[in-house]
Amino acid sequence: MFSKIKQIKINQIILIVIFFLFCLTLVGFFNFLVNPYNIFKSPVGKLNCYKLKTNINQYENKILSLKFDNRKIDSVFIGNHKTAYSIDTDYFEKIAGKNCINMGFEDIHLNDYKNYIDLILKIHPEIKNIYLQLDFTMFGYGTNSVINKFQTTNHLTIKDIYKVIFSLTCLKNSILTVFKNIFGQTDNMYWGAIPYSIKNSDNRTDKFFNSLLLNINLYKHFNYNSEKLNQISLLKEYCDNNNIKLHLYIMPTHVMDIQLLEYSELYEQFLIWKENISFIQPFYDFQYPCEYTNENVSNIMKYFYTADIVSTNTGNMILEEIVQDDKDFGRFYINDYAEIFNSSDRSEITMLADEYTTRTKLLNKLWQNTIVNE
Repeated sequence: MFSKIKQIKINQIILIVIFFLFCLTLVGFFNFLVNPYNIFKSPVGKLNCYKLKTNINQYENKILSLKFDNRKIDSVFIGNHKTAYSIDTDYFEKIAGKNCINMGFEDIHLNDYKNYIDLILKIHPEIKNIYLQLDFTMFGYGTNSVINKFQTTNHLTIKDIYKVIFSLTCLKNSILTVFKNIFGQTDNMYWGAIPYSIKNSDNRTDKFFNSLLLNINLYKHFNYNSEKLNQISLLKEYCDNNNIKLHLYIMPTHVMDIQLLEYSELYEQFLIWKENISFIQPFYDFQYPCEYTNENVSNIMKYFYTADIVSTNTGNMILEEIVQDDKDFGRFYINDYAEIFNSSDRSEITMLADEYTTRTKLLNKLWQNTIVNE
């Protein structure tokens, strides 16, 4: 009698365990399918749905993505939002034939690069090429590191797997993601890497000029710190010592954004900054006046999402130039040509200001309005 009761209890426990594992499997598969943190690279994880803005830090998200990626990685792109939103690693892999990851995130600072590279190489020490984005605004005062205290293991842990597959927080975010996609409540959500509010805006022009206003406020309070150039020299030395090839590049911004540097009396410093970088190492320069950066501002723009975020179409052109030297967009900036480049850019900016008088008046108005509002 007691043995039968004991057997029944054992069977009940087994059924409970099986049911629990079944539910856990369903939760894991659902979270993997929805992929609310946009971590997984598999096709299943790239379903056409918008992603929530979550409370996982962007760099933590990137590191987790890297830990879940078990491929042999050859190349990594590192930079701020301009890299994160525009560099398509699938396209890079197609034209370069090498596995690649995009580790750009929005709030990264120059001070973060060394620690960030250490974390990346800790997880994937086989990396041979680092494509490092430089941005003039990174070379200012008061840009404190956001990841210098972040620690991680070089392999997946149970905690990592739980956090992005089995946790109740992840399940909640998956349910919210599905719910919001079904009912069209997708404000402030993301489509993959591209901010939803940018890619799907009914009025791209407003988004473009709003980004200009943000940059006006940035440039007006920006102080260039030339001493930070030493960090690039140290990064180059670090890569050389670890048999890693370092590639430097500057992402494009619209000509109107470049003109704002003139308004802020930063343009000459900007040109000298480029020249000083070329003393350290030649680099790919895409931030200068040309046919592509002078695109007409409208609700349907081919090359730009905002004044300082380019479309993936432009990102692909950048990759073609870097990998294949196959586009008339971009230039390989070497120090021997610095004087020629700077002289040409000064002339172009002056000419564009004179030629596009309506646009120049608009920039003047935006600039004056920010002064009045301060």
